[in-house]
Amino acid sequence: MPNESDSFPSSSAQNADTNKNNLRQAAEDLRATAEAKARDLRAAAEAKAQQFKSAAEAKAGEFREKAGEYYDQARVRAEGYYSDARERARTWQEDGEVYVRENPMRAICIALGAGFLIGTMFRR
Repeated sequence: MPNESDSFPSSSAQNADTNKNNLRQAAEDLRATAEAKARDLRAAAEAKAQQFKSAAEAKAGEFREKAGEYYDQARVRAEGYYSDARERARTWQEDGEVYVRENPMRAICIALGAGFLIGTMFRR
């Protein structure tokens, strides 16, 4: 029986070494699996980020196009308003010139009265 007791510690040590090796292998397998999953997740996240970037660029292009259209419409409308205002000013000037030629004394009196009122307002 001394033979059995001598073999028992060595088989126990072999079992411990085998278990230790099995645990190391399992840990390495787990680490490799985790790294592979991390790479997959990173690739999926990068793909989603690229999709979001593409969608954002497309929307920005749409907004830019709409803004350009609104700008063009506003510019055309502003040019129309400017043209109308310029025409009205020209008409008022022509009407004023006609009035002064037809009523020179009245125009002089109105100009003197307006000058007097403006002068008294700014003097105070």
